[in-house]
Amino acid sequence: MYTTHTILKQYPVKPLSIILRLTLLFILLSATVSMAQTTYTWDGSSSSDWNDSDNWTPIGVPSLGDGVVINSTSNDPLYDGTDDLESLIINSGTFDLNGLTLVVTGNVSLNGGTLTNGTLSVSAPSGATYTQGSITTASTCNLVVNSGSILINGGTINGTASITQNGSSTTTGSGGATFNNTTEIGVSGTGVLRINGNNTFNGTVTYSTTNTASMITEFTNSSIYNGVMNINNMSTGTISVCHSGNSNQLNGHVNIKISNGGLVLFGENNGTSGLAGTKLLQPFETGLTSGSLKLNNFIQNGTTAQSLSGTNLAAIYLEKGTVFNGSVTFSFPQIFLNGATYNNTASFTYTSSFATSCDGGNTFNGNTAIIKSGTGNIIQSDINKDIFNGNATFTNSTSGILYVAHNDTAASTQFNGNVSINNTSTGSIRFGQGTGSVLLASGKTLNVGSSGVSSGTIQLRNFTQSGNTAQSMTFTGTATLRLQNNSVFNGTVTYTAPQLFVGGVTFNAVTFLEKTGASSNTSTGGNTFNDDVTIKNSGSGNMTMTGSTADVFNGNANFIVTGGGDLFPVNNTVNSFRKNISTVGSTKSITFGNGSGVVQLDGSINQLIQADASFPPIFKRLTINSGSGGYVTLQTPIQVSTTLTLTNGIIYTSSTNILNASSQSTTVALGSSASYIDGPMSVTMTNAGTSTLTLPVGKGGDHRPVRVTPTHSNSSSYTYTAELFNEDANDLSCTPIPTGIANISTVHYWKINRTSGSAGLSSATVQLYYGSNDVVTDFNNLRVIKSAGSSCPSAWVNVGGTATGNGTGSITSAAFSSFSDFTLGNLEGGGNPLPVQLADFSVNCVNKEHLIRWTTLSELNCKEFNIEQSVDGNNWNTLGQRKGQGTTSIPVSYEFKPLQRIACYYRLKQIDFDETYEYSPIIRAEACNKELVSIQLHPNPSSGNVQIQYSGINLSEVASVRIQNVLGTTSLIQTTAFEEINIQQEPAGLYIVSVYMNNGEIHHANLIKQ
Repeated sequence: MYTTHTILKQYPVKPLSIILRLTLLFILLSATVSMAQTTYTWDGSSSSDWNDSDNWTPIGVPSLGDGVVINSTSNDPLYDGTDDLESLIINSGTFDLNGLTLVVTGNVSLNGGTLTNGTLSVSAPSGATYTQGSITTASTCNLVVNSGSILINGGTINGTASITQNGSSTTTGSGGATFNNTTEIGVSGTGVLRINGNNTFNGTVTYSTTNTASMITEFTNSSIYNGVMNINNMSTGTISVCHSGNSNQLNGHVNIKISNGGLVLFGENNGTSGLAGTKLLQPFETGLTSGSLKLNNFIQNGTTAQSLSGTNLAAIYLEKGTVFNGSVTFSFPQIFLNGATYNNTASFTYTSSFATSCDGGNTFNGNTAIIKSGTGNIIQSDINKDIFNGNATFTNSTSGILYVAHNDTAASTQFNGNVSINNTSTGSIRFGQGTGSVLLASGKTLNVGSSGVSSGTIQLRNFTQSGNTAQSMTFTGTATLRLQNNSVFNGTVTYTAPQLFVGGVTFNAVTFLEKTGASSNTSTGGNTFNDDVTIKNSGSGNMTMTGSTADVFNGNANFIVTGGGDLFPVNNTVNSFRKNISTVGSTKSITFGNGSGVVQLDGSINQLIQADASFPPIFKRLTINSGSGGYVTLQTPIQVSTTLTLTNGIIYTSSTNILNASSQSTTVALGSSASYIDGPMSVTMTNAGTSTLTLPVGKGGDHRPVRVTPTHSNSSSYTYTAELFNEDANDLSCTPIPTGIANISTVHYWKINRTSGSAGLSSATVQLYYGSNDVVTDFNNLRVIKSAGSSCPSAWVNVGGTATGNGTGSITSAAFSSFSDFTLGNLEGGGNPLPVQLADFSVNCVNKEHLIRWTTLSELNCKEFNIEQSVDGNNWNTLGQRKGQGTTSIPVSYEFKPLQRIACYYRLKQIDFDETYEYSPIIRAEACNKELVSIQLHPNPSSGNVQIQYSGINLSEVASVRIQNVLGTTSLIQTTAFEEINIQQEPAGLYIVSVYMNNGEIHHANLIKQ
């Protein structure tokens, strides 16, 4: 409806009735005018006078509620009104506000032209629209806009501008505007204001929202901000700036305020924003107290330090494409590290009780600190790996968990600098807890930081160290260290902690692990120690290893207990030990296998068991299953309390370093020729009644176990000891041989003793085992012979016996009441020769060729001797045979000339008529075509010191002297010639003394250890 202002004309005086009618009509017309709007178009046909009706079309002057359209004319309008307009359209021309404020309460379209000298105030309802087109405002003209919809489609705004959208709709302006002064753009309703971009802000710009409103700038294109950017989100909605476009320029400071749970986003639609060199990202006014700041593709172009903090419920998201070239210090309740790059030092402090999960994918090129001061759990690298190229420090000073490298399944989180950890409260720091893993670079360390680790838990899981740099950490207070699944340490490790758990870890260098605390710890096991390891408990709580999974010890294993608690290695499962076991330095005995665990010695070397004499170790279950060339030597007494299993390998003992089965209920394997006790062994019996005690002794390749069956009259503790000797029983000087006995063994005898003499002993029997070289051919006439006294010299006594068969078997004696020396005897008229062994076996050079000689003192069913040769001591060829003598007790000498002159090895294969056979010791032959040299050993055989005499050898040309057993295991290396060696600690048997010359020659001599 269009109504123009009425121009009153002069009328002649009428009668009263006519006047009354006209008055009523005027009132009606005035009411109609007050309810209508007239849109006036400026034509300036008369002047610039706003109030000149001739300047308007239609003729008149705009007043309250009217609309105005300004076009370019010969006379630009000069505003001089007082009434609010309903609408305003400026298409062209210059509109001079004359220093006044023009109020518009409806739609405004600034499509072109120039607006100067005053204030345009738009105060419109939610249904109105403010459209800013190609308008230019002078610096003397200010815009104050509050309209339902805002469309910023261009314009050059030289004055200040405050533009607010208050409606509920979503609007999208095409952008392209230039703001050269202070600018405020806000949204106060429930709608969304979108501005496409291509804007330039040369003054300070403030974006603000209230209520539930949202705003998106650079919706499609980039903008340039040459002044300060203030972002003030007081709504529950979102302010998304630099939303799109790849060249948004932030040339001033960026100030952030979030106070009502809303979001402030940068680059949410892959937009990039570059913060100029010296500019800051910082809080303003009350800062960030609620809601979230999210930085995508936010790039700091300079190196100015950045510091930003939030309180209460605030969070910051640092997303992909974001780059900080200056140092950063961020402190927020929640910080989400989701793929940014930090090229300088970085510090992140979490202060909230809320859980926070970070995607990862970050690169930290400077030293980095991640600090958890709130109680909420923090997860780092929940999806992608992080890369730390500088030193990294992780600190937890509260409860809750800080997870590092949590779930980076594609690749390991990389630490290319040192890693420091601080944990001072009940919380924990866990590396690789989920599916994630850690790779610590070569030359770098994991260490305790300046605040220390005094409480809570540090967990290393899926943690791999590259290189072999030494690692060392010491925890204090009540702190716990957990070394867990799939972790690998290649350098030496020294870790000390009040609580210590180790499970599923591989240690490839020397390792020291010490528990110092009061609580008891049980480790799962599954560890592999590929070098020497020391495990120590100096605390008052127990330390239990291998709770469920076996450990493997490929280096020397040292176990030490010095505190009030116990140390229980090998608590469960079968644990492999391939070198030495030691408990030296302990202040109490250590029990191995306290649960159901088994110590399995399966190395291929001489494995030592060592301890302080006052605290011998206790093995509940001990298995000997040595690899090729392996055997075990005790350098301490040991106890086996539950099970002794002998599968492969010899245990060498001595009178001071004895193996004791600590109870008559201990299960002791009988052993075999592959595994037995070489030296004394004892069994302790504590029950009243009869028990059978197994002592699997042997010596020098002969397995000759003993079973002792005593009957006790009380339950006092008595110990029985047995040892086999591969010697002529006649040499014991026990005389005379009992009446009715034709001869006794010249091969073996046993010493079987008992503590406390015969106290508490009612009677006993022994079962002695014999083998082929005992030459039992008439078992019915075989008897057990013992000395009358506790040992020889004394008279021999026949204690009878029942044997099981010829060849190999056993014989059980009749009852007796004292223990002493035992051997086998042959009744008069019996057919048991009980022969001696090979008396001599040698090789010499005769006429520059080898001549092999050997002598037997007696033979039984001997078919022949095969002479075998080897160049390397491993691969053998048969050179010829010599016929044996069948059965004889007369010494026989043999010779064989192999027509060989090279350095090599020889052995004899003695074959019986039933095709059973045995091998002789191996001898070494020197080459015969060289200058005669010799090495002589005195005494030989020997049990202690041996003198070496050289002939034809220049001692200055000796490179080294080595002693090896026949299996090639080296027990001694000396880098210069020496004239005396000590073999007291070596097991009995044949050894080869080799002299290596600088010119490559090697000279050998055989040595027999008694």
